[in-house]
Amino acid sequence: MVIPLVVFVASLVAFMVVYSTPGSTSTPQGRVSAQSTPLIINGDFAQGCTGWTNISEGEGSTKCDTGVLELIGTGTGFAGEIQVVATTLGTHRLVFDVVDKSGPHHIAYFNVFVKDSGGATLARLSSPDVGTHTMEFEVTEAQVKVRFLNGGNSMVAVDNVILVNFA
Repeated sequence: MVIPLVVFVASLVAFMVVYSTPGSTSTPQGRVSAQSTPLIINGDFAQGCTGWTNISEGEGSTKCDTGVLELIGTGTGFAGEIQVVATTLGTHRLVFDVVDKSGPHHIAYFNVFVKDSGGATLARLSSPDVGTHTMEFEVTEAQVKVRFLNGGNSMVAVDNVILVNFA
């Protein structure tokens, strides 16, 4: 079952639509336009963490050596990866799979953000469960920052990250 969630942000002239399919492990490529060119580099993590920048702090860490992004939190600090992506103006769609979550705090501390170059949040999804997730948002600048953060005492694995202009 797909659960649509629409969030309007009053302080921004933007919108965000989030679709979550808990338990689904389907490939997200089917949910983007065939004419769209994926903007994320190495979203399948087949080349390790190439194209991504580790932003972990404290004892948090990340690994990409198994074909997925593993965000390993320890409860002191956070694990994180970011990719700065050149975009065009218009509606964009970020699709990704959460393929594994384990540990005592995996629910409350895992977040996915899309921010503009000034740091304003264009889209945020808190505590997505295992499954495929889609976030739609308006881009008003030439680049966005896609961030995966895990601040809990847990491990979260992400794969199949795709960002496209969906205008």
